[in-house]
Amino acid sequence: QSTWEYIFPEFIFSDNKFEMASFMFALFALIFQPLLIFCGTCSPGQYYTHGNCLPCNQGMYCPGNDGSYLCPPGTYSELGQGSCTKCSPGKFSEEGMTSCSSTCPPGTFLEKDTPSCSHCPAGSFSLSNATSCITCPAGTYSGPRAMHCQPCQPGKANPDSGSTSDSSCYTCEPGTYAKGGSSECKKCPIGTFSSHRGSRSCSKCPKETLTISTGSTSEDDCTALAKKTDYIISVVVNCILVALVVFMLSLIHISEPTRPLYISYAVFCLKKKKQ
Repeated sequence: QSTWEYIFPEFIFSDNKFEMASFMFALFALIFQPLLIFCGTCSPGQYYTHGNCLPCNQGMYCPGNDGSYLCPPGTYSELGQGSCTKCSPGKFSEEGMTSCSSTCPPGTFLEKDTPSCSHCPAGSFSLSNATSCITCPAGTYSGPRAMHCQPCQPGKANPDSGSTSDSSCYTCEPGTYAKGGSSECKKCPIGTFSSHRGSRSCSKCPKETLTISTGSTSEDDCTALAKKTDYIISVVVNCILVALVVFMLSLIHISEPTRPLYISYAVFCLKKKKQ
């Protein structure tokens, strides 16, 4: 028995022409039917997948070949459409939509004399039904089609408007800090310090210590100035009191013996010193 006779049934090699023709037809259908479908036998509104023709998905159109395609802006489609339907006047759509709307969604805007909504470029954003995009302010950034701007992370700042990525936010140096969405890094105020890059706040000096300037970068900058401050205040107060006493004494005349002796003596000394 030959190899072919072993693989195929024996009746194939018989003299019965009907049996031979039936086998060849079945073999042809088995091999070439998927190829015929793949080559474009699906009707419009259908697409080919895994040997079958299936209805075209919503938001897409199927012209009757092997694929399906997104509906372009200004059009839409429902299930099983061979082509997309244009939006009626006054309504708009984006790519791959299942219906049209009278307003543009956030992140897009309506350009004049256009049937579709355009995407906002990076560095800007928009709310719904916008006719233009808004530039992101300093301290923020955005990618394309943004509904809002992202703030710079705490410890970073960005002085420029219209930034397009987080890389536009620079890191604060020691001695400075920044809250989220800041346009600049601020110096740590007196009595505080920051020793690391990217600080979101400054650390307070230990109790009874103080920094003498802004922008301190280390706890070592905190010195025991609290007691010295009290001393300075007391000296200032005493100076003011002395100046007040001297002014009052200058108004007293030595010829008035009714004054207390110590006042008269003090006035006498002052006048004598003036002479």
